Amino acid sequence: MAAIGRIRKHSGLLLVIIGLALLAFILGDFVRKGQSHSNDLAVIDGEKISWNEFENSFKEVEEKFKQQSGKENFTPEENFQIREYAWNMLLREYLLENEYSKLGIDVTEEEMNDLTTGKNPDPMIRQLFSDPETGAFNAAAVQQFMQNKDQAKPEERRLFDGVLKDIKTNRYASKYNYLIAKSYYLPKPLAKKMYEDYYSNASFRVVQANYKLIDDKTIKLTDEDYKKWYEGHKYMFEQPEEVRDFDYVIFDVVPTPADLVALQEEVTKLFAEFKESADPISFVNSLPDTKYDSTYFKKGKLPMSLDSLAFTTTVGEFLAPVVENNEYLFAKVLDVRMRPDSVKASHILIQYEGARGSKTKRTKEDAKKLADSILIQSRMATNQFAQIALKFSEYPTVKKDSGDLNWMADGDANYQLFFDSLYMLVNNDVRIVETGLGYHVMMVTGKTAPERKVQLAIAKKAIEASEKTVQDIYSLANKFASENENTTKFNESVVKQGLAKRAADNIKAMEYTIPGVKDGREIVRWAFEEKIEKNTVSQVFDVDGKYIIATLKEIKPKGFATLEQVKPMIESLVKRDKKAEQLIEKVKAATAKSSDPSMIATQFQSVVDTVATFNFGAFNLYNYGPEQDVIGAISVMKPGSVSKPLKGNMGVYVVYYDQYTPAAPTTDYKMISMQMANMFAQRVSNESFNALQKNIKIKDYRVKYY
Repeated sequence: MAAIGRIRKHSGLLLVIIGLALLAFILGDFVRKGQSHSNDLAVIDGEKISWNEFENSFKEVEEKFKQQSGKENFTPEENFQIREYAWNMLLREYLLENEYSKLGIDVTEEEMNDLTTGKNPDPMIRQLFSDPETGAFNAAAVQQFMQNKDQAKPEERRLFDGVLKDIKTNRYASKYNYLIAKSYYLPKPLAKKMYEDYYSNASFRVVQANYKLIDDKTIKLTDEDYKKWYEGHKYMFEQPEEVRDFDYVIFDVVPTPADLVALQEEVTKLFAEFKESADPISFVNSLPDTKYDSTYFKKGKLPMSLDSLAFTTTVGEFLAPVVENNEYLFAKVLDVRMRPDSVKASHILIQYEGARGSKTKRTKEDAKKLADSILIQSRMATNQFAQIALKFSEYPTVKKDSGDLNWMADGDANYQLFFDSLYMLVNNDVRIVETGLGYHVMMVTGKTAPERKVQLAIAKKAIEASEKTVQDIYSLANKFASENENTTKFNESVVKQGLAKRAADNIKAMEYTIPGVKDGREIVRWAFEEKIEKNTVSQVFDVDGKYIIATLKEIKPKGFATLEQVKPMIESLVKRDKKAEQLIEKVKAATAKSSDPSMIATQFQSVVDTVATFNFGAFNLYNYGPEQDVIGAISVMKPGSVSKPLKGNMGVYVVYYDQYTPAAPTTDYKMISMQMANMFAQRVSNESFNALQKNIKIKDYRVKYY
C-alpha cells in the first residue's frame, strides 16, 4: 500500500531503484539457495525431498480440498494449512513405509478389491458413490466406473485414484497400529497394584502451610539456587525443535482528523454526483468499494443506519450519507414491492442438445414445442403435475421427488431466476422458465405472505487513511527500523516514543500467526533466516494493513534450553522451593511441640481438612489440586502415623493417617488389564508416529520456501 504511493510520487527514479533492489534480492536468494540446500525441501533419514516432489503432493491434496469444500480458491492462511497437511502426509508416508517393510505389513490386491467392490466397501467409496439426495450407496456404479475408468473424465480419474490411495494408506496404518496395540502387556503384579490403588480407600486429616505465608520480597535468590533447581528439573526444558523469541511494534495505519475531513468532503461530492447520475447502478459499480446488489430487502435486513430510512421513503428518493462499520453508505431507492419470502414450486425439465448436462439429441426448437405442449397439459390438469413430471422431466432427481423443488427463498442466488419468475403467480399457475439446463415448465404450489421490500442502489466509501498518511506512517516505521539496529536501541526507542511492545516467544518455524497479527508468516520467516543473529532488527513488514518492525531476542536451538533462557520462567518456582525449605523447618518445630493438628493449623493460618474416602488412583489431593508427590508419600504411610512435613506445589503438608480399607480380595485383574490396553490403543496412532520422528533425523528447510 505504501509502496504504491511512493511509486506514484517518484515513479522514474524509484522504479530504477526498486528494479535494482529486486534483482539483487532475487540473485541473492538464488545464490543462498544454491549454496546451502539446492532444491531440497527436507532430508528425512538421509533421503532428500525436493521442492518439486513436495509441490506434486501439495497439488494432489489441494485438489482434494477443492472437491470437498467446493472452493476454487483459498485464502493465504488456508493455502498454508493445506501445505502443512500435505507435509504431514508426506512425512508419514516416508516414515511409515520403512516400518511396514521391516515388519512385513502389506495390503494385497484382494484386500483392495474387497474394500472397493466387496460386501463392505470402505466408507470413502460409499461416500463417493452414494446418492447425494438420499444417501443410498450404489454398488453397481462402482463396478461400472472401474470397468469404464479409461473413458472417465481426467478429474474423475484423479479423484478416484486419490481415494484408492487414501484407502490403501489407511489400511496400512490400521494394521500397523493394531500390531503395536496388541503388543501391550500388563504384568500381573502391576495389575494387582493398580487394582489396589483404584479400589482401596484411605481416610486421613491434612494441614497445609501455604507458601503465601512468606512474602516473595523476603526471598533472596543466588545463582547457585537457580543452578540447583535447573539441574534437578532440566528434563522440563527439552525443546523438540528450534524456536525463536522476538519482540515487535506495530504502526497502525489509521486516518488522521484531516483525512476524515477530506473523506467527508469527497463523500459529499460523490453523493451529489450520484443524485445527478442517470444510471445509479453503473455509478455504484464504478466505485472501488462497492458492487451492486439487486436483492429486495425486507425490514431488518439492511445495514442498521439505512434500514429505517429506506422504509419511510418512496421510489426514486435518495438516502443521504451515513457511517456504519467503518464506511460511508448512501443509496437510492430503486423499487418497493410486496414480495413473499419464499415460493414453493415443482418443475419439469425439457433439455436440448447443447444444454448443460444434456444427453439428448433434441433441437432447441423441438424442446420448446414439447415444453409448450406440457404447459398446456399441466394447466388443464394441475393435480396431475407430478405424474406428468415422472413421464417427461429429464431432471436427475425426478424419480425421487416427482419434480418438487420445495421452498425457494427470495435472495437465494441458486433459485433467484425461478423466484423472480414465479412469485407474482397464484398457486397452481404454470409458466415456462429457461435456464442453462433447458426449459423448465414450472407450477407454483405455495407462497408465504407477501411483505414490503425495497431494492436499493447502495454506494459505499471505506473510511481509511489517505495516501499521504500511509506514506507518513510508513516513513515513521522505516525511520524507527533504520535508527535502531539492535535490541537495546529498539527497546530504548520503544520507551522513548511511548510505543506498545509485543512479544512472540517460543515461535516455531512453521507457525503462521503471531499474537495480534493474523498473517505473521513473513515475520516468522525473517526470524528463521539462515544467518540471522540474535539482537537483529527487521525491515518494515506491511501486514494486515499495518507496519511492523521486530527484533530477535533469542535463538533457542533444538535440545535443552539453557539456564539463562529459562531463568525468568523458573524464578517463581525457585522461590517456591526456598519458601518450602523455610516452612518445612517451621512445621517440624511446630509438630515437635504439639501432636494436635488443630494447634498446627492455627499456627499456620490454616484448617484441618478431613478426607473421609480417598483412593490412590486420584490425581488431585482433596481440594488442594494436583499434588502427586504428596499423594505418593501418603500411599506408603501406615494407619495411625503422622507424616513428616511434605513439600507440595501449593504448600507444605502434614498428614495424619487414620484408616486404610483394602480392596476386596481378587485374583482376576482382567478388567484393569483391558482398561489399560484400551487406553494404550487410543494413544498408538499419534504417539508411535511421534516416536518415529524422534528416532529419525529430519532436516526441515520448508521455512525457506513458504
